[in-house]
Amino acid sequence: MDATDRALALLERERRALLSADWEALDRIAPLKARLAETLGAQPEAGLTPRRLAEIRRAAGRNGAIMTAAMEGLRDGARRLQEIRRAQSGFSSYDSAGRQARVASTRPGLEKRS
Repeated sequence: MDATDRALALLERERRALLSADWEALDRIAPLKARLAETLGAQPEAGLTPRRLAEIRRAAGRNGAIMTAAMEGLRDGARRLQEIRRAQSGFSSYDSAGRQARVASTRPGLEKRS
């Protein structure tokens, strides 16, 4: 297996880790990718033909798009959690004079019926 085959295999591992949200695997893959990139750049005989380079670019671009989508999803989730927390503590409204007022939310309690 030459360096380009290893690069494509590593990019496939990265794709699977991204799709399964395996952040630990991604942490392990990052330094491997860096070393492999150095190898590919330093060895002209590494089998890096224009066709193979295009394959690597395609795979890396695909992974980049997946990573971007994952990051957007994480940001959206964090934003939504913040909205939920804010709603649990009450909400802002305006009084008859147009002043903003904070309205505290009350947690539903248990109603004991006899």
